[in-house]
Amino acid sequence: LKKKKLMNGDDTGKFNPNNFITRQEAAVLINNIYAKGVNMSSVKYADDKKIADWAKTAVYNLKQAGIMSGKGANKFDPSGNLTRQEAAVLVSNLIKKK
Repeated sequence: LKKKKLMNGDDTGKFNPNNFITRQEAAVLINNIYAKGVNMSSVKYADDKKIADWAKTAVYNLKQAGIMSGKGANKFDPSGNLTRQEAAVLVSNLIKKK
């Protein structure tokens, strides 16, 4: 994944393979695979300021494409972890778009 520039390490550059992946990290990974431009004029999440700058394009690109959605109450919960079910839905949505 790193060689294909689909997934990078954390903010310090460490990959940390045994750590959980956050929702915003998953958004970046899936967006890198999806590789489509983003329309940032779409409605922003209520917790937009909590989404890291490096993840915003991916988060909103996947929202616009219908691949990844928020957690309810128009919040994304960027630092929350993905459940196995959420990861499966993400991959399924991505496959449907390809």
